[in-house]
Amino acid sequence: MPNVREPPDFGEWTWPAVIVRIRGRESTNPAPFPPPFAARVLVAHAPNAGFAQVFSPVYDIRIHWPDGTLRARVRRDALGPVVTNAEARREYEKLTRARDNLIRTSETSAADFSEYRIPERKPVINQAWYDDDGRLWVFLWPAESDAMYRAQVYDADGALLHVAEWPRGILIWYGGLRGDVALGVREVEFDVQQVVRLRFSPLDEPGP
Repeated sequence: MPNVREPPDFGEWTWPAVIVRIRGRESTNPAPFPPPFAARVLVAHAPNAGFAQVFSPVYDIRIHWPDGTLRARVRRDALGPVVTNAEARREYEKLTRARDNLIRTSETSAADFSEYRIPERKPVINQAWYDDDGRLWVFLWPAESDAMYRAQVYDADGALLHVAEWPRGILIWYGGLRGDVALGVREVEFDVQQVVRLRFSPLDEPGP
């Protein structure tokens, strides 16, 4: 972010690169790609032009004023859920399909993903966003067996307001979230998207 006066130090981290060979050329071109369960810097923008920033593998959220100065910081000791063998197998299959699709739909004659080992654990945080009321939602990575999604909801100063849970597969971070009501999107049969309306009741337990 250009208006962050003192960007957090997230250490050295890079996405792996896919090596692309263009038809008719001898040279190769490395291009970064987001692999499964990769570390990400997440930035959420508040309605008042402030923003929050987090490095997804750790629960360390920095809330900033619009001018980039630090307003609040929220830290918790938390680990992401374990990546199961079934999840790892599915994600490796997706990488293979992405490579094959790249070759089929472009001038690429070969595309070799660098060796990427899916981590043993997912990052702690999957998404972060502000709702229409200016509350910060921190959506935690679900475990494979979880039937519900979970997010912790904070006020503008980083105080925990409540924990929200909703059925897995419903995406609510695209907008339309105010008070205790959210408009979400889920996929039903034949990849058809359906808009659903949710009403939340806060949970008593705020743990990660």
